[in-house]
Amino acid sequence: ALRDPNQPARARNHGRRALESVDAAIGILERLELYSRADTGNVEATVEPFELAPALGAAIERLRTRGSEREVVVSLRPDIRVVGDRPLSEQAITNLLTNADRYSTPGAAIHVEVTDGDPVTLRVRDEGPGISDEVASRLFRDRVAAGRGLGLGLYLVHASMEAMGGSVQLEQRRPYATFALRWPAAGS
Repeated sequence: ALRDPNQPARARNHGRRALESVDAAIGILERLELYSRADTGNVEATVEPFELAPALGAAIERLRTRGSEREVVVSLRPDIRVVGDRPLSEQAITNLLTNADRYSTPGAAIHVEVTDGDPVTLRVRDEGPGISDEVASRLFRDRVAAGRGLGLGLYLVHASMEAMGGSVQLEQRRPYATFALRWPAAGS
C-alpha cells in the first residue's frame, strides 16, 4: 500500500506508523527470544566477515525509528570489516545507542568511535550522569534495571557478543559512560 502512488498522504502516514508498530513488536519478540536463549546459554551466532559501517548505519536507523532525534557523532573509516554475526551486532550497537539516548543529558550528542586493529573496537559514549559502582559490578551478569529500562539490554549485548567471539566492556563509568564492543578483525 505504501508503494501505491495514488495512496492519499494521510493513508501513507497511517501505513508508516502501522509498520513502525509492527517492527517494534517484532523487535520486542526477538529480544525476548534472545533473552530466553541467553538465559540458557544457547545463543546461536553466525561467524562471518561483514562491513561494520552498514551495521552501524542500520543501528542508528533503528534508533531513529524509535523516535530519537539526538545527534549521533560518528568517527569511522568506512572499509573496516569484522568477523561476527551482523544481525546480532546491529542489535548490540542499537542497545548501546538506545541506552545512551535514554540516559544522556537532553540535547547532548551520542559519540561513536571505531578504532581499527585486532580486535576492532566500537565505543559508544553518552553525556549522562555515569554509572554507580553497585550497578557497574552487575551490568553484564544480571538483569539490571536502572532508571527507565527493563534491564535486559546489556545482558543481551554481553551474551550476543560472547556468542560471536567478541566482547563488551564498560570502559568508563564517570563522568559519563563509555561502552566498548570488540570483534575480531576480518582478514583482507
